[in-house]
Amino acid sequence: MADGRGLTRSGTIALVATIAAILGGIAEFSGYSLRDVFGGKPAADTNGLTVFITGKNGQSTQSLRQQGYVVLDVNGERKKELIDDKGQASFKNLHVGDQIRHLNVEFSEPFQSTHPDSVYTLDAFGQIYLEVALQHLGRVFGTVLTGDQPLAGVIVLVDNTFADTTDITGSYSIEVPENKQRPDPEVKFFKEGYRMDIKKCYPQSNQPLNWVMQKLPVKKR
Repeated sequence: MADGRGLTRSGTIALVATIAAILGGIAEFSGYSLRDVFGGKPAADTNGLTVFITGKNGQSTQSLRQQGYVVLDVNGERKKELIDDKGQASFKNLHVGDQIRHLNVEFSEPFQSTHPDSVYTLDAFGQIYLEVALQHLGRVFGTVLTGDQPLAGVIVLVDNTFADTTDITGSYSIEVPENKQRPDPEVKFFKEGYRMDIKKCYPQSNQPLNWVMQKLPVKKR
């Protein structure tokens, strides 16, 4: 029987079913439930975050994998996750729009973010690329001795390019430009009358490279 407005009861039921199907499709596409569509507040938009670790100027970050951690602050809470074998760390239960602060890494070697003061806003993609670099690579320093006495006039070379000569206290200090820095430069110590020595250096330790040089024996005529 008609309902007086041009629709039969079965037609009304079919129309309601069609509208519900359309709304259901919209809800599925948008990520909301039908409850969200018909009333009530939508649930908080939760999302994960993946932080991808990259090295600066080709520096390797291999040592960070499965040993280092990514740390961050969000909503006043400190979070920390292990860096996996692919060089990334995953965080759960965050929200689109969250402000990510103090994003950095923790490891025994002094890797640090190149932009530690940056603030990131979590978007729907949930990805951040974090560039890190070893610290202290720009300086090689120390003291050269002979026996227990400081040795002046020693030429100290880093990678056969950057040099200094020890002063009367045996001290030297060499600055290495950023584009030439690496975590294991070769250091040579040379002074006439002494044996030339070659030593690997690890400036990221921020420790002096001290060395003791040996006098060459005097040749007899």
